[in-house]
Amino acid sequence: MTVKEIVALELANTNSIYLFREGMFYRAYNCSAMRMVLQLKVFKVNHKFVKTVQQEIFYIGFPCNSLPSIKNRSIDKGWQIAEPIENDVCKMIVVQGVSSKEEDYNAWVEKQLQLSLAPFPKFQTLEKVGELEKLITDFPIENATPMEALMFVNKLKQLIRHGNVR
Repeated sequence: MTVKEIVALELANTNSIYLFREGMFYRAYNCSAMRMVLQLKVFKVNHKFVKTVQQEIFYIGFPCNSLPSIKNRSIDKGWQIAEPIENDVCKMIVVQGVSSKEEDYNAWVEKQLQLSLAPFPKFQTLEKVGELEKLITDFPIENATPMEALMFVNKLKQLIRHGNVR
């Protein structure tokens, strides 16, 4: 299933969780990811900007061998699990009957974006290019691990891409 198809499916999603098998993992995207995190189990929420749909995509994932416990938790909540829909392209499981009361996807997205900026609190109020220059010059690259440096550059890229830097 393409990203465009997944985004379209999630836009119409009112009370389900769609789980897509991708290799050795299952993933839930956007609204499905939000429902998994808020109503079923705490997961690390990942996100990335996808050029083909021109938007940020949020997702969670878990190994295939964790599926039985996810199914059991879902059943305990009174949700129904549709039989896996399998074709030559993907395998998808639909969890139905999930309550969508008091959901605000946009507020959840904002919270996730703020959480992803937490290691870099100055990013949250970045207004001018001069501040961007100051962030770069103040970053202690000599004391940073390669991963920290990579994360720093990625956050700078996101800020510039999404128009937060004027």
